[in-house]
Amino acid sequence: MSEPIHMTIRCPRCGHTARVAAPTDQCVLVHDCANCGAQLRRQPGACCVFCSHPDDQAPPPAVASTPAKADCSC
Repeated sequence: MSEPIHMTIRCPRCGHTARVAAPTDQCVLVHDCANCGAQLRRQPGACCVFCSHPDDQAPPPAVASTPAKADCSC
């Protein structure tokens, strides 16, 4: 497993932002908001929750040779 990068994710329900580890070798499909408990899920067409709910920018694409990320669109 590669070293994760840290991304800021924003909750669409309450606006809370959190700096969380984003792995570079797999997709994160669900993230629970620490403030309101909303379960953030990836949106259709996005490869991960970070691409669906970014505060600033989506993470760099993961290693394409990883089967879980072979269809990544970020």
